[in-house]
Amino acid sequence: MQQIDDFFGQMQKAQAEAEQVFGGGGSGIVANTTISTGYKVFARGASQEETWFPYPLGDKDAEAKAATLAKAFATEQGAVQMINGEASNRLNVHFGLTIIARRDGAFSGGQEAQWKGDRHFFCTFPKGWYKAEDPNAFRDLVMPSLTENGITKFPWAGWTRIGFKADPYKVAQGDAGKTDTGQDDTPRFPMVAYIVAVFENETAAKSSADEPVVASGDVSEDDLEKAVGKPGPDWTWADLMSSVEAIKEEQEGGQAVPAIATNYGLEPVAVLFALGAHSETGAPPMVAKRFGVTPADIAAVKELAKGLTSLSQ
Repeated sequence: MQQIDDFFGQMQKAQAEAEQVFGGGGSGIVANTTISTGYKVFARGASQEETWFPYPLGDKDAEAKAATLAKAFATEQGAVQMINGEASNRLNVHFGLTIIARRDGAFSGGQEAQWKGDRHFFCTFPKGWYKAEDPNAFRDLVMPSLTENGITKFPWAGWTRIGFKADPYKVAQGDAGKTDTGQDDTPRFPMVAYIVAVFENETAAKSSADEPVVASGDVSEDDLEKAVGKPGPDWTWADLMSSVEAIKEEQEGGQAVPAIATNYGLEPVAVLFALGAHSETGAPPMVAKRFGVTPADIAAVKELAKGLTSLSQ
């Protein structure tokens, strides 16, 4: 467990300049939140509460007790892992972290939540997650979002805004990774919950519940250009924001960031901003790899976002 504690410390320092700016899209969930480490049992017919066995990170005695209880419950429920379509002798118990959004007082999509109970969002710690070459949701999305918001000890409780992004591991698999379905029944990547923001108290949280995570738009074009320059010689920031969807379509069609910049007459950093690179969580080299640019480019777009944010505050 010391490796995890040490890595959290390293990541908190490495991510100190990262921020959640214009990120995530939509209002997400605003709720009284509990975040803890523990063991998750995947058992059919059992509730989220029954299948989660948390313990304080670093408490070896509590960890051993949680592991024993999880294994006993899995055995009782006959919860085993399926390998190549066949039941194995491995219990379906996984170590990880759960973000729990409490129902009472919660908002979802800017409206009072109508859930029947608390919402549990579990993220497993893949084997060798801290050094694996393949993307993984905990290292590249969930953990950076925690450290950026000062959440490094577990359990943790407080009011937060929870956002959702596609699982980076599944995204790396291309269409084969679309193992979930959207509301229109079309295939999509599984979504992973992460922490967008932490609030001082319930009042502050609820006052922001219906606010989308985007800029207010109260800053004039002249102020923007004086502070951060133009997105391109013949572009305004308003023009750029109205072209975001078109730019995203170019990227989805296989166009690299430099090519999009050249074709549109934009600065590469402006293209990255339109694509949301500034709000992507993860170590800079990993984010840079996702967008096909250098870590310096990611640093530049985060600096741009910081400048834009300072104007809107």
